Amino acid sequence: MATRKGLAKLYSKLLSQLKSHWREILGIALLLFAFLFTHRFFFLPGDFHTHDNVHFIRLYDLDKVLREGQFPPRWLPDLGKGFGYPFFNFYPPFAYYVGEVFHVLGFSFTAANKLSFALAGAVGTAGFFSLINYWFGFWPAFGATFMWLFLPYRAVDLYVRGVLAEYWGMNLLPLVFYFAQKLFDRPLLKNLIGFSLFLAILLISHNGVALIGGLWLIFFIIFNFISQKQLRNVRKIVIFVLGGFLAFGLAAYFIMPALLEKDFTQVKEMFTDYYAYYVHFPSFRQLFLSRFWGYSGSNYGTEDGMSFQIGYLHWLFVLLGVLVFFREKIARFFCLSFLGFIFLIHAKSDFIWQQLTFLQFLQFPWRLLLFAGFASSVVSGLVFRLIKNRWSKFWFIFLGLITLLLVTLNYSYFKPQKVESIDDEYYLLEENFRAQQWQFITDYLPAQATELLNEFYRDPLVLSGVGEATVLYNRTTEAEFIVDACDEAEVVIKRLYFPGCHLEIKDQPDKYTVSRNGFFVVPVKKGRNQIKIYLEDTPLRSLANIVSLVSLGILGFLVAMIAVSNNNKV
Repeated sequence: MATRKGLAKLYSKLLSQLKSHWREILGIALLLFAFLFTHRFFFLPGDFHTHDNVHFIRLYDLDKVLREGQFPPRWLPDLGKGFGYPFFNFYPPFAYYVGEVFHVLGFSFTAANKLSFALAGAVGTAGFFSLINYWFGFWPAFGATFMWLFLPYRAVDLYVRGVLAEYWGMNLLPLVFYFAQKLFDRPLLKNLIGFSLFLAILLISHNGVALIGGLWLIFFIIFNFISQKQLRNVRKIVIFVLGGFLAFGLAAYFIMPALLEKDFTQVKEMFTDYYAYYVHFPSFRQLFLSRFWGYSGSNYGTEDGMSFQIGYLHWLFVLLGVLVFFREKIARFFCLSFLGFIFLIHAKSDFIWQQLTFLQFLQFPWRLLLFAGFASSVVSGLVFRLIKNRWSKFWFIFLGLITLLLVTLNYSYFKPQKVESIDDEYYLLEENFRAQQWQFITDYLPAQATELLNEFYRDPLVLSGVGEATVLYNRTTEAEFIVDACDEAEVVIKRLYFPGCHLEIKDQPDKYTVSRNGFFVVPVKKGRNQIKIYLEDTPLRSLANIVSLVSLGILGFLVAMIAVSNNNKV
């Protein structure tokens, strides 16, 4: 009897809550539907081709090296025509870590990558809603999140470019700003943990988004200190500095080698010829007026095969932001941010790109559209709040019309050019696998490989012509083999040299040179020669790993402080 009464009481309470908050529940359901609609092709069978059609081989190789015990993963064996190169020493790995989790749970590599895209979108949706809800309330957050979800550049990243790492970066930004604001308002341990953790994840998600987003975040924090007149609040300044150092420490295992070992590769090739920033400035017409949509690439001039539009409603809401510009401090920051990013996207800002050379690392100025879109979506939240407060009787009519207009204008962008029956077997076909091995071959190819590789890797491991070679084992970071030489000679070991590589010859001096292809050239004596080659971390990489481990321990200690002592004060 008591159980029935308890259930009846619970049912009555739930019914009461449903009646009181049915509008909010409906709003959450609509946002969920909008998220599922914009990402629906990532839940359906098959796959589609995009500009970055290399996610399969990256996840495939990540899984391979993790199973071999390489952690943190740095060298991927099948890239660079199968000779491998230190991809994750320089390219942020987080998006593929997520994919690996899905693969371990039983999904194919193809499905796991698609689910990583979808999860990034879900994180971005929840993060952006949380940020705007914290600032302006539920319904302004509802409208602004719709703006964020139907941002044209989001469709470019998803269905045209297919950039998994950048998509994770853009969707982590709202959470980083959310915890930065909460930490400023309430310097609690849980907010410090959230700020440091999500900033660290951003740092290992996408280099370009982390670079510009990190600088923008610093300006935002400084803006908060100035606007709130807390420049003399030393305690709060120290808290943010410590939070930043903790985030850097957590990501140090990647950031330190990526920054300090980049000259060991041919990374400079990524910023020349087609990838030079000055080739990719869009016009104001492309940004504000054009509704062209295409699945080709970015070209010199304005004859591009892809869209660079901001979105009509997105820039119109920034214009409406003038209504709150002088009254709302946040409006000033994000309106000015929007204008700044749009200026940097246009060729008129070339003099800035020449002076601030770190910007050239972005390759494509139009990448800044993701930051402009973030800023415009925030400003739309302010405008929604203004209208809700002043014209409350017409609020839901206005919100419904804007949402309907937004979807009508942009829904057609959120689809791939063509969906095909593609799965892991398709990507593993020799022709398709080799296409992935060849793509972006010079991005992180070791600097010693000055002459581009003319062939794909194939056994035997050793080219000699002076005898026979027997491979004892051949793993990603370690191999051992025996060369039975007819006479003294030099043999070429088809492994690319990179700092941290070591070569040992049993009972002989460990002498070698490096060929123009980046291969080891080893002198051998007549008879049996046992050779071992292996890759280990340099002192810098080892130090970076230790910094991250110590930082992880600090983070765990802070979490334990909250859990054990319920102490939430910094």
